[in-house]
Amino acid sequence: MSFYATLLHRRFVRFVAIAFATQFIAWSAAVAADPEPQHLSGADGVLQLDVPASWQPKQPAVNLIEHEFVVPPAEGDTASGRVTTMQAGGSIQANVDRWKGQFKLAGDQAAKTDTLEVNELKIHRVDLRGTFLDRPRPFGPGTPRENYRMLGAVVETKANGLYFIKFYGPAKTVDQEEKHFDEMLHSIKTKQ
Repeated sequence: MSFYATLLHRRFVRFVAIAFATQFIAWSAAVAADPEPQHLSGADGVLQLDVPASWQPKQPAVNLIEHEFVVPPAEGDTASGRVTTMQAGGSIQANVDRWKGQFKLAGDQAAKTDTLEVNELKIHRVDLRGTFLDRPRPFGPGTPRENYRMLGAVVETKANGLYFIKFYGPAKTVDQEEKHFDEMLHSIKTKQ
């Protein structure tokens, strides 16, 4: 091979390598920016939902809880958020009232409830703000946590009763993750 042919070949190989590396870096950045959600099965396999990839699975503290996740704290917060999912008895209103009872509510806008339909499922969404009486175990002693927020959802299933999703933590952390919580609710599907 002549000197010029060798030089052109080397430049071509270098060009291809740089082009490939550039594409690989762009692809890696896109994957890192929008990681795939975790697919979760709940209510004895009746419900399917997508949980944000940044929420870390954790062994539930008690058997009543089906799934538990740790939500990374927002910048400036020292505590993480906590997400739990479970099936439970009682009426929707009794459970919403129980959640409200865990808070000393702050201001007129401290408690909001609404209902939405997602994939033919009725979901009751609760939003609470104030001082939270934190009880990681259902009947243990509580610790007051100021400036906390809870987003809760009660999902009505046809054959498996009520399914509960509860997300609480420092208000700033919950504020930051509210969009992901709502995306998770909108991903819920049923196998019924």
